[in-house]
Amino acid sequence: MPLDDLLEQYAPNIMKAVSIEACQETSYNGKIYFMHMEKEE
Repeated sequence: MPLDDLLEQYAPNIMKAVSIEACQETSYNGKIYFMHMEKEE
């Protein structure tokens, strides 16, 4: 199940914090299926 709509609706701040490259790494056919979080140290 693609997460795009759910992320937009329930977690808009995550989409602002995650790089475009990270989203592209976890996408298939332009839809996000997985999100990995980058931990700041």
